[in-house]
Amino acid sequence: MTQRREFEDSDSRFARALLRHGMRNAASWGDTSFRGLSQTEVAAEIHVSRPTVSGHVTRARRLLSKGGSSLALNPDACGCVIGIDIGEAHDRVVLADIHGRIYHPDDNFEPGDYEREGSDEPPPVHLRWAAECIEDLLARAELDPSKIWAVGVSLPGPVNKRTKRLQTVPATLNQSWNVVDIELPERLHLPKPSVESDYNASALTEHLWGAMRDQRHALYVKVGQRCGCSLLINHRIYRGSDGVAGRLGKTYLPRYADAGNPWIDVGNVFSLAGLGARGYRGRTAEQLVEDAHDNEQLDELLREGARGLGIAIAPLIDAFNPESVVIGGALGRAAFAWVAKELLDGIGSLGQSAARTAISERLTASAFSRETAIRGAIASALLANAPARIAKAMD
Repeated sequence: MTQRREFEDSDSRFARALLRHGMRNAASWGDTSFRGLSQTEVAAEIHVSRPTVSGHVTRARRLLSKGGSSLALNPDACGCVIGIDIGEAHDRVVLADIHGRIYHPDDNFEPGDYEREGSDEPPPVHLRWAAECIEDLLARAELDPSKIWAVGVSLPGPVNKRTKRLQTVPATLNQSWNVVDIELPERLHLPKPSVESDYNASALTEHLWGAMRDQRHALYVKVGQRCGCSLLINHRIYRGSDGVAGRLGKTYLPRYADAGNPWIDVGNVFSLAGLGARGYRGRTAEQLVEDAHDNEQLDELLREGARGLGIAIAPLIDAFNPESVVIGGALGRAAFAWVAKELLDGIGSLGQSAARTAISERLTASAFSRETAIRGAIASALLANAPARIAKAMD
């Protein structure tokens, strides 16, 4: 992953190289053994001389892990990050280290301690709950708020790049979300949150740790409560002019032609919410796929939805020619093996092209189905804010 930030000083580029490498190699979400970078590797990545890197290393010694000749950030010497996932199915708050690893504040910590079911409450209620969780987390971890270097928030839908607000609010959420600035109480003394859409955050998780790792150009499709996609171009998430790129919109399904309108929103036919509206509410993605073995109607709905998704993404494949198309989200990953043929049928149904033909060998399921949004929100916040904090701490 070689994101170049041409206008950053060399301190920040040095910090970004170590941060990015550490995130990609964090235990349990990457390689089984952690290897740092050499000074030569850092110099090549950030395009400076070896003596310049040596100067950075000298000033950054107290932030680096001790032992060996390789360079790696020491989580205990660096700040932490708060991750907040506000979704349709649940809200969650976590504390993570500089490598993006979820941090357990004490021996009594349970995974569900700072998680609750989603609700149609106004934004202040969600944010007040998140603030209370953060205060309790910091107290249990005996962590000073000044150690929080970044805060990342994932929201369920496209987020405007400039306003940091939801552009399309799911029906299950209070509709006032599209006019709300994501702010936490001043008493917490936390950095301004970085806000990201859930599907872009999930794509970043797959790029750092999963099925899109080491790929420059990829298309990620998240099929969960809704259906949205994310474009990875030259190792970076493409957000468009307003940050709302990724909407799939309408797809053509011939079976609806008799009803007068064969153009259907793809999320209405292939998503947990879409299946719920057709009578399959309350089941997990895994349960739905298992039920489809003995339920012809459900089986046909899943296959039809996958075919519609294939039709919707076919023009993107032609225009983008990605290295891979990754199908993720709870439903996408659970149903992938069951409906992969229909996905490919949909992609090829509007005619063949070189890009569509090649995609048959590049279509794959995501590596992760859950926690991807909050992991990506953490990673996005660290990449946006931590390099400057690391560079400042070097002085």
